Amino acid sequence: MAAARATVAVVATVSVAALSYFLCDFLSQKTQLPRSTKKKKKRQLGTRSGVIGAIGNTPLIRINSLSDATGCEILGKCEFLNPGGSVKDRVAVKIIEEALESGKLVRGGVVTEGSAGSTAISLATVAPAYGCKCHVVIPDDAAIEKDKNPNIKCYLVDPPGSSLFNKVTRGVMYTKEEAEGKRLKNPFDTVTEGIGINRLTENFSMATLDGAFRGTDMEAVEMSRYLLKNDGLFLGSSSAMNCVGAVRMAQLLGPGHTIVTILCDNGMRHLSKFYNDEYLSRFNLKPSAVGLEFLGIK
Repeated sequence: MAAARATVAVVATVSVAALSYFLCDFLSQKTQLPRSTKKKKKRQLGTRSGVIGAIGNTPLIRINSLSDATGCEILGKCEFLNPGGSVKDRVAVKIIEEALESGKLVRGGVVTEGSAGSTAISLATVAPAYGCKCHVVIPDDAAIEKDKNPNIKCYLVDPPGSSLFNKVTRGVMYTKEEAEGKRLKNPFDTVTEGIGINRLTENFSMATLDGAFRGTDMEAVEMSRYLLKNDGLFLGSSSAMNCVGAVRMAQLLGPGHTIVTILCDNGMRHLSKFYNDEYLSRFNLKPSAVGLEFLGIK
C-alpha cells in the first residue's frame, strides 16, 4: 500500500513538473509574440527627413472646455508643435524653397528677414537645414493662408488698434483711434503681440472672409488663463485671441457646428509680458474670471 502511494506521488510529481514545463514554454512563447509584433511595427514606422520633415501634419485637437461650454465642436490646430514652435515654420519653408527654386537664393546664401517674432525664429530654424544663414533685422508681420470651401465660413478676430476689422466689416482701414489720413506709430496699446495691423498685405488681400469679430486684451488674457487651467493648454496671446474668436463664432452659429481655429504658438515666448502679472497691471489687466463669464457664458 505504501509502495502504491509512493508511485502515485512520483507520477503526480512528474505530471506537475511536465505540466509546469509545457506551461512555462507556452507562456514564454506567448509573451514573446507582442515583442516581435512591436519590433515589426517599429520597423514599419517611417522616419522624417531632418527638421524640415517634422514641419506640418500637426494634430487637430478638440478643445474640450470650449466645446462643452458652447455646444459646438471647437477644434484647435496645434501649430505650436512644429519644430520652430509656431505656425510660421510653414511660411519659412515655403519662402526658402521658392527662393531656392527660382534661383534668388543659393545654398550658402543669407536669408534676411524683417521680424521680431515667430517668423524670425522659424526662418532661423529652417535656414540651416537648407544650407543657408539667417539675418533678422526689423519687425514685420505675416498672415495665415487657408483653402476656401463654400460651406466653410471664415471670420477674423482683431485686437484693439488694428484696422483689419474695419476693413472687413465697413470697407475702410482707419479706426476711431486713428483718423483717416493720419499716421500714428502706436494708435492703440495692446498686449496681444503678432496680430493686428493697419495695412493690407498681399496674402490677406487674397483671403476670403465672411466676417470679423473684435477681441479685447482682457478677453485674450482671461482666455489664456482659462485654457491653461481647464485644458492644460499653455498658449500665446494670438492663440488665446483666436480662441476668443472661436467662442464668438460658436455664439453666432449656435450649438451643433464645428469650428476650427489656429493655435499659433505656445506661451513660452510670452512670459515677460502676456503672462507677467506685473506687466499686465500697467494696462489695468487683472484676470479674475472663474469660467467664461468674460464672454457672456455662465
